[in-house]
Amino acid sequence: MHASKMSSPFNTMALLHCFSKHWANLMQCKQCGQLWIVDEWDKYAHLAAFKVASRPEEHEIADLLYHAHERLAVQDAGGYANEECAWICCANKALKGMKVCYRHSR
Repeated sequence: MHASKMSSPFNTMALLHCFSKHWANLMQCKQCGQLWIVDEWDKYAHLAAFKVASRPEEHEIADLLYHAHERLAVQDAGGYANEECAWICCANKALKGMKVCYRHSR
């Protein structure tokens, strides 16, 4: 889910933890208790929010964020292309409409 600073249901959620090193927050819905990882607002980046089943540890956040952003990038691109990434020694699939994979598109 793409998050937005202006009209966001995340503005009314409880902040449980700030993962400042990763520019993300652990939020909890006050009505149902669902936990969310929400990117810190940045006008130059695509923001993401995604559900988590339990409170992640600090060392898990980097991988969680990477994979969440990768899923959004693949979805936005319409999937993967049939070709491999153009970077030397990279066997990942390129994103549709691009010559590179998610890792090399960042």
